[in-house]
Amino acid sequence: MPITPNGPAPYAPPGTVIAVVEHNRRVGLPTPVTTEVIARITGTPGLAPRVLKALRLYELVDDNGQLTRQFDELARAPSEDDLKKRFAEVLQAAYGDVFEYLPDPDTATPERLEGLFRGYQPRGQLASMVGLFRGLCQYSGIMDPIPVDTPKPRATAPANRAAARVPAPRRLTGTEYKSTRIGHNDLPPRLRGTMPADAGDLHPFFVTLLEQLPELGSPWPRRDREAWTTFAASGFNLLYRPGPDDDSGPSLERRTEQ
Repeated sequence: MPITPNGPAPYAPPGTVIAVVEHNRRVGLPTPVTTEVIARITGTPGLAPRVLKALRLYELVDDNGQLTRQFDELARAPSEDDLKKRFAEVLQAAYGDVFEYLPDPDTATPERLEGLFRGYQPRGQLASMVGLFRGLCQYSGIMDPIPVDTPKPRATAPANRAAARVPAPRRLTGTEYKSTRIGHNDLPPRLRGTMPADAGDLHPFFVTLLEQLPELGSPWPRRDREAWTTFAASGFNLLYRPGPDDDSGPSLERRTEQ
């Protein structure tokens, strides 16, 4: 189902689409692919219909929920670089009309991207369409990731001075994705009331995580908690560098699977 002007365009969070693509490469997907299958993989039942719609529009899953040949080819990619190269070809085919007017994606401003997507449906999801497009393009290498400022070296502390605090890990995009950050006023009303206005901007991935949390005091089955934790760990692996002691014990993601 090609993405054409005046027609539907996908608007799922990029991290959820990436999670399904990489899950298929690691262990495969059960068929037919349904919203229930997507929800189990991503831990986000509310977003599963958006993810499934995106997979269909990218022609990775057909209308009967079966994997297409090009999705199988992604799963057989011999390396991560080859996976991303093949995924870039999927995006270029799906967004052909967008790339026709975007000869150099790296130079595209947010306003330019919004203008290119304004003719797609649903209009109310314009920002999400652009965020998915940018996030997947950065993941696949079509667009360069947004650079992260290199911290300036610190002056050596005197011998009688307490050791300097270890700086917090930087959020990286590297070969991963990074999309538009979300301000306090853009948060869903349920989340806006629980966070201070000066909390700063949030990455869409963290907003997605918070949206999946049930109301305080309400039931939260263990299976759903474990799915949420697994999805969170997958996102952290995309957004942050490994620590120096990561090989000394099981990771959060591996512990939740045991």
